[in-house]
Amino acid sequence: MNQLLDFLIGLSNRPFFIPFYHAVGDKAAPHYKNLYSPRGIGEFERDLDCFLRHYEPLSLDDFARVKNDPGKGRYCLITFDDGLSEVYEHAFPLLVKKKIPAVVFLNPAFVDNRGLFYRYKVSILIEEMRARSFNESSDWMAKTGRDFETAKKYLLSLGYDQTGKIDHIAQLMGVSFANYLKIEQPYLTMSRIREMKSAGIQFGGHSMDHPLFSELSIDEQVRQAVKSMDWVFEQIGEEIRAFAFPFSDDGVKSAFFDQINAACTFGTAKIKVDDAINHFQRLSMEVGQKSALYILLREYALYQLKRLFGRHRVRR
Repeated sequence: MNQLLDFLIGLSNRPFFIPFYHAVGDKAAPHYKNLYSPRGIGEFERDLDCFLRHYEPLSLDDFARVKNDPGKGRYCLITFDDGLSEVYEHAFPLLVKKKIPAVVFLNPAFVDNRGLFYRYKVSILIEEMRARSFNESSDWMAKTGRDFETAKKYLLSLGYDQTGKIDHIAQLMGVSFANYLKIEQPYLTMSRIREMKSAGIQFGGHSMDHPLFSELSIDEQVRQAVKSMDWVFEQIGEEIRAFAFPFSDDGVKSAFFDQINAACTFGTAKIKVDDAINHFQRLSMEVGQKSALYILLREYALYQLKRLFGRHRVRR
């Protein structure tokens, strides 16, 4: 199977493989339990071993150096989104142990647990409802006549521009996001970021507060991206300007990439070619209990199938 993967990688003619994660851990925290499953610690270590077998791991500095002239190399850039504390607690020790570099993309509004991503707020509310009986859940649920599943679906439908509504529902339910941030400390702190950077981990921007870019004007898209990269440079000293889209880059036009002055940017459309120069698509590894070898075999095979129909390219 490893030989088959090597064959498919060669056939794809894609020199870079860029996996991304949010959290690594054996237990899902309330703030993302209803959104995705973290990669288990053992699974993550096996992922790293698989990557080492088939690719040369790169730092962000190395990636920026070879991205336009990779030669015959096969490279892997390991990335993490949202800057969650589990990256420090569980992924970072394994990366150091195996001497593998990585990039963490940060939302400055949440660093040091100063704020909370609106979708994480929703997941916390769902967990709070799950932990209570219906009658105890909240005046909000009782007054609207929602059962648990209907309420859960409604909460998951709320978007970035409805953060005020999410906060109001939390107030009705007696849930304090400020207390959650203080007690659970879901995000990286600056002291941990500095420790990781001193060990070779690098950082990039992930927007200021994690909106869905397809719902923003181009001016706001540019502002979110540029301010997050500026913050990473000013506060962490990262000289390579790199940006990873929150959610996805669906609907983002070429004009955006022309305005943000980034060395490289990253989407989430799996293994694909992109029309935007210096923009690279990534593959989520948070797909249940499947091994890295299985995930890669499937995605490289799908890439070949997409090439037959011209669906392997993101058009801008």
